[in-house]
Amino acid sequence: MLERRLTELRDEDFARWGAYTLEDLGIIEVDRVIGSAAGFGRKIRERICIADGSELKTRWRKIATRILFDSPGTNNPSALMATICMIAANEVYVEGILDAKEAQ
Repeated sequence: MLERRLTELRDEDFARWGAYTLEDLGIIEVDRVIGSAAGFGRKIRERICIADGSELKTRWRKIATRILFDSPGTNNPSALMATICMIAANEVYVEGILDAKEAQ
């Protein structure tokens, strides 16, 4: 069910879910850190999906399976996708592959 929804999701949907984790890190100026919502969401999508965005990469399928097993609350596809986006957003942030300009 999760992968059937992937093509329906906008980059901004990925960004919205991913931004939750940045807020949890205490980042107040999320917009400054991520640049555009669409660009940030695209980075998350590129991180977790194959090139055409229609399915999860193998690594992320394994992560999704572990999350489903350990967190029954993610049996809802939206909740599972939100969780995956949060994990991927952390990677995007930590690796510094954001479109935002460096703070002066």
